[in-house]
Amino acid sequence: MELFDVYSLYPVEPVRGSGSYVYDAAGTEYLDLYGGHAVISIGHAQPDYVRALSEQAARLGFYSNSVENSLQTTLAEKLGRASGYDDYSLFLCNSGAEANENALKLASFHTGRTKVLAFSKALDELAQEGGIPARSRRYTENNRLLIEKMRAMGFATYIDGSHQGPIITTFFYPAGVSFRFEEFYRYIKERGYAIYPGKLTEMDTFRIGNIGEIYPEDIDKLTSVIAAFLKERKEQIA
Repeated sequence: MELFDVYSLYPVEPVRGSGSYVYDAAGTEYLDLYGGHAVISIGHAQPDYVRALSEQAARLGFYSNSVENSLQTTLAEKLGRASGYDDYSLFLCNSGAEANENALKLASFHTGRTKVLAFSKALDELAQEGGIPARSRRYTENNRLLIEKMRAMGFATYIDGSHQGPIITTFFYPAGVSFRFEEFYRYIKERGYAIYPGKLTEMDTFRIGNIGEIYPEDIDKLTSVIAAFLKERKEQIA
């Protein structure tokens, strides 16, 4: 039997990895910048990961979701605390296709509707806005306005202007303020907005998205909420 020819392959075969590097059979070292499915975001052969995986595999490698599994409950609790989304529900799956399928099912259960028109409508709205160039301009303006207003409140961006894209912006925690991301996130969420925790392991950051059905007036409203949060915290310190 031969492998089905699905992807065009690079002429590289990694045989081991360590941290951010992989190595072929000849010992050639490659900095691993691959992004996609099955990436190891904590680094290759990370000792804690290897130990935990080995210990679990020695006890029980797999069993169906049709039985109770306390490890899943523990994982959900830890992810909730770490992400600031502890009042959300977690669905565990193995692929993006499975995640999308179940998102559609949940939407159908909630609305009672059985047809999906979002993609067709999204293309119509893109054309009405003026196509990709017009939407890109809106996203860029959202990003510019967000950074301008956040900097005025004392938030510094992680990426400088020459490299910053309009999709999502990472900010450092503010100085001189009683600041906990969980409180910050809940304060903003209670007022109708959602932001994201940071992805950096050695720096305290959070992220704000600039795309989607977002307009400059939304940036104004969001930053007004953030300003109110900072004012309350500064008053608490005083």
